[in-house]
Amino acid sequence: MLCAGRPDPPYDVRLASCGTLKAVVQWSPGSDNNDPILQYIVYYNTSFDEPDQFIEGARVTARRQSADVRLKPWTNYTFSIIARNSLGESERSAFTPGLCTTLQMKPYRNPEEVCSVSRGADQLVIVWQVCSCFIGCFRLSLISPYTTRDMCHLESDELGLVFGPRTIVQSFRC
Repeated sequence: MLCAGRPDPPYDVRLASCGTLKAVVQWSPGSDNNDPILQYIVYYNTSFDEPDQFIEGARVTARRQSADVRLKPWTNYTFSIIARNSLGESERSAFTPGLCTTLQMKPYRNPEEVCSVSRGADQLVIVWQVCSCFIGCFRLSLISPYTTRDMCHLESDELGLVFGPRTIVQSFRC
């Protein structure tokens, strides 16, 4: 009698390369537990996600032991893999050691819903919707009589800080 079960998770998960827009993740297959592995699913977690939030980055057939994952600029990534056979999915593999950190880039498009409101002779509020500037999806407003600042080049931990005299940045989730 032969017993079969869900596969064991892949092991030795590692980054073969980490570029600005693509990472290549490699792994070694775990045991198939007497039922052939059908596919591998690559998940990632970013510096903007909750620690237990995983996003599917790629699916590849069982013949492959590497996958290309598309990345967004200015983000830190870690990767894990799940194997799947006809009886179910494996547990999640260990995460890749270290981070895949992508560099800053110019936004792909201009902000949307740009508007300004005058709050007096010495204050102008500029508000826009920024969903493509690689810092997640935030509604940002810049309040300043003298200063404008490209919000797409802020560090994520800068949101909500004061930038000089009478300059305030506020952030709100979309």
